[in-house]
Amino acid sequence: MHESLSGPSDRGPSWNAHETVEAIRSVYNARYTSGKDKWSLTNKTRCRKIVRRLLDQLQSLSVAPLTLNSMVDVGCAKGFLTEAFRLRGLDSTGVDYSDVAIHQAQQLHPQC
Repeated sequence: MHESLSGPSDRGPSWNAHETVEAIRSVYNARYTSGKDKWSLTNKTRCRKIVRRLLDQLQSLSVAPLTLNSMVDVGCAKGFLTEAFRLRGLDSTGVDYSDVAIHQAQQLHPQC
């Protein structure tokens, strides 16, 4: 089903949301396929430090003891941060707009 997000035609040209989403997805997929990945954190040591600091900050802001069991990494790219959260004992799940990035994350981190 295609939906116009602009409303009535007197408000200007309409655009197709589904086509726009698929066009953006194809750009992301092409960049991940070509190796022009500018978004992924791939340094495992840096990812672990980021996760440790983030969890420490969350703990320090909490009035009561903070218990985290799971997390969702939205925009996970190749899954290095998702894996770093898993290594800290969290049930971690990564989601990304690019199915190519998700495939690469699954290859790199099959345990996530």
